[in-house]
Amino acid sequence: LDNTGYSKGDTDSFYNIVMMDETQTVLTAGAGAVTKLLDHKGGIERIFAHKLPYEYIKDTARMMAQQKKVGEFFESCNIQ
Repeated sequence: LDNTGYSKGDTDSFYNIVMMDETQTVLTAGAGAVTKLLDHKGGIERIFAHKLPYEYIKDTARMMAQQKKVGEFFESCNIQ
């Protein structure tokens, strides 16, 4: 059940290239979301959110800690 993008004719899908090659940080939000942080050394860290809304809401403290981790990631990359 991969996410795939569409492209017309003889063109390439930039979305597919970036997602499948894992060459880009992806920020997500909401239940079931998976954020992917790609550091400058090529390391990847994934942050998973609960899929079920009641679990997502119940575990707010962990979710907030994960959001702090995303902020720290961008600070370490000197991205404003």
